[in-house]
Amino acid sequence: MSSTRRSLKRPRDDLPATQSFASYTNTEIVTTTSPTDLCSVLRGLTADQKSDIKDMGFESITSFSIDKIPTGLGHWLLVNYDHNTSVLNVGSTIIEVTRSKAHDVLGVPMGNIPVSENKAARKGDIIRKEWKDQFLSSKITVKNVTDKLKLHRKGGRLFKANFLVVFNSILGETTKVAMVNQKFLASINNEDDIPNMDWCGYIITCLKRTKDEWDGGRFNGPLTFLAALYAYELQLKCSPEKAITPAIKYVTTLYLVEAEALLQGQGQGQGQTDEGQTVIDQNVTACQENEEDEDAIQSTNPAGNDDTRIIMHGDESILHDDDIQLVEPKQEECELDESAVDFVYVKGYRVDRSIAPTLVEILKKHGDFARASKVNSVIIFVVESVCKVYERIQTNDVMNMSEEEGVVSAAKALKMDVSWLEGLLDGSRKRRDANKEYGLWLETKACIDLAERGFEKDMIRGRAKLLEAHRQLKETLKFKEAMHIVGKHLNDTRLMNGLRV
Repeated sequence: MSSTRRSLKRPRDDLPATQSFASYTNTEIVTTTSPTDLCSVLRGLTADQKSDIKDMGFESITSFSIDKIPTGLGHWLLVNYDHNTSVLNVGSTIIEVTRSKAHDVLGVPMGNIPVSENKAARKGDIIRKEWKDQFLSSKITVKNVTDKLKLHRKGGRLFKANFLVVFNSILGETTKVAMVNQKFLASINNEDDIPNMDWCGYIITCLKRTKDEWDGGRFNGPLTFLAALYAYELQLKCSPEKAITPAIKYVTTLYLVEAEALLQGQGQGQGQTDEGQTVIDQNVTACQENEEDEDAIQSTNPAGNDDTRIIMHGDESILHDDDIQLVEPKQEECELDESAVDFVYVKGYRVDRSIAPTLVEILKKHGDFARASKVNSVIIFVVESVCKVYERIQTNDVMNMSEEEGVVSAAKALKMDVSWLEGLLDGSRKRRDANKEYGLWLETKACIDLAERGFEKDMIRGRAKLLEAHRQLKETLKFKEAMHIVGKHLNDTRLMNGLRV
């Protein structure tokens, strides 16, 4: 169902006195969690787990596909969010950040039961105690919880608790040292109350609190929600008929990358203009108009030829190959904050350090598949996405084929040659179908084997009963014969004594 709700607008002189608009500066922000962890959880859900998520009222989150927040966009949004008045000032528009907006964006329950918090476990916190008993340490990370969550393939109360902890840690808040949010568990007295609780209001509470405590460094609050809200408002302004709710169904990482690219192309972000917003609704190929300065790219890749070269942060080599030339980083690059996400340059593509080995392998096997596309932030994101799909294919971890096909479509729209990836996906699809058929065969065989074992046990029990009946019959015949002998002896004794009946 499409939404026609319009953004709240005010004259510029009506802005809150405590909040002034800050232009986009491309300043990066570091967060304590990544939405990638939630994507990983959702990719491997079983039918029972999905059913439990639906019962809790969180079915919309199964469509969640934001695995990264552009760091410059995230910083700009957080700076322009005023926790005192709960508004987001994006220049031309003032967005009221309310629980109903959280519902429009995320689609999670906005019930009448408030979500309260309690740092220390109380005597009656049965669900919280049961949840904590899963872990050996009191220092619990999102990774610890996702590992436990995946074990409960049949769903159940512990699965629900683990899911809510992951959701409220990634889309709510963590501790400042990146431990999970478990305080809210104290407010769940009965799991049947979960769909009637105000999870939207809780997200807003987390946003206000974490922004109030933010000192400009690492942020531990719901930045993903804030970014998705901004994307929703952009869509609502330029194409209301396409701004469906919940917005999480169509807001993706690529959508957010495009939004940041528009800010970068507007003179360091002097507020979002109507003209700029309309670009968001166009095909992804339109983002090629927001290309970065090629001279800047050449300065970061001084080799400037077709050899695969890598510029690395720090002096630790992650690749060992005679065909690859390592280029030492500039001194100022070596002194970057260690908390920042490490990246390397591979053939001019600035990618996460973890992606680099995969990209090098792809370039060797399949050539420079993105050569026809001029490098910009959108291209980099799609290149990284291609690498991740390739990794999942190699490890047989392709769970949601539509997601992989979406990456291929985006790459083709950007004129990348990914025919080789389509071939690998086709092979993966065939293996998956074959494995599915083999799994069904194994399941059928297991049922037959179980039936045969049951039949054998019945035969054994039947044979035992038959032998026991035969033994009892023999005993009965022996007893009958003995009684016959005793009767005959008595009769003979009577006749010998001349007794008559």
